[in-house]
Amino acid sequence: MFTCHASASFRRGVVVAPLVAALVLSLGAFTGCGGPRSKMPSYVDVPLPTANTPLDQTGAAINRACQRRGWQVENVGPGSLVATFRKKHLMASLNITWTAGTYTILYRDSAGLGYEPARNAIHPRFVLWVRNLRRTIRNEFARVGLPR
Repeated sequence: MFTCHASASFRRGVVVAPLVAALVLSLGAFTGCGGPRSKMPSYVDVPLPTANTPLDQTGAAINRACQRRGWQVENVGPGSLVATFRKKHLMASLNITWTAGTYTILYRDSAGLGYEPARNAIHPRFVLWVRNLRRTIRNEFARVGLPR
């Protein structure tokens, strides 16, 4: 017959250590700390199809593209809007501005996506959402007859 001569404190440690590790890992998953991060996309002064595209047409095309992708739009002034996307417990918010010749998409805020300002990094899902929005903006210009 086998008898374990390990101390009681050692046996408790063998049982408790895996439980503590599981707790720490699960807390990381629920707080958004875990998972990979991607470099924050930067779309600054992206050229418009032509330098003569009227501001109102540019704004309307960007607004429609945001809505097609499920972003909620708040116009904050001439040549500027805030786009917000929500999915379950995740939220992303962008500042989008435009001039007669360019448009810019910048990070504004997020929740649940683990934004790390020091590393300029965020969850890859945010990067995908913004990339898809940019593609939809480009397609919207083509759809309404404005050259890409």
